[in-house]
Amino acid sequence: MPTIGDLSLYFHLPFCRKKCPYCDFYVVTDPSLKTSFLKGILQELFFYSSLLENSRLVSIYLGGGTPSVFPEGCEKILQALSPFIDPSVEITCEVNPEDLSEELVSRLKQAGVNRLSIGVQSFQRPLLNVIKRPFPSVEAIEKAHKTISNLSIDKLEIVLWAFSIASTLGKGLLITLRRGL
Repeated sequence: MPTIGDLSLYFHLPFCRKKCPYCDFYVVTDPSLKTSFLKGILQELFFYSSLLENSRLVSIYLGGGTPSVFPEGCEKILQALSPFIDPSVEITCEVNPEDLSEELVSRLKQAGVNRLSIGVQSFQRPLLNVIKRPFPSVEAIEKAHKTISNLSIDKLEIVLWAFSIASTLGKGLLITLRRGL
């Protein structure tokens, strides 16, 4: 089989505790479906393994949904991909700030994750109230940053989704951007 070249993989792990009103993505709130969903992903990986053997894996992105509510799924997917992963592969996992703990970050890092995408959405309570998201306190964000730093996660991004409604609340967008930096 010919070489395919560089390959980036995205895995949509649709599991969430609840469906956020602003989210347009496919979401599953029934945790009993995790086992069959994971089985399907692993079967697909096996089916396409010859493509992986003939390509260079550049990045893996575990998105959702909220992959941080399904760490065992993240671990098993990365374990199945381990023969194709070299140290240069960027492996990202989306997490919610309220899920961040030393145990979770440690599990993800042990599985190979070297970049976290934290779905803060906004640092402004009025914006978060509009989209019905919990407010991440300054302490929670500082704790998350310390946890990530202590466990030497290489890369971090903060996702700020509240742009579309921030402009309607005046300086909310500017404040959110400054706080995120």
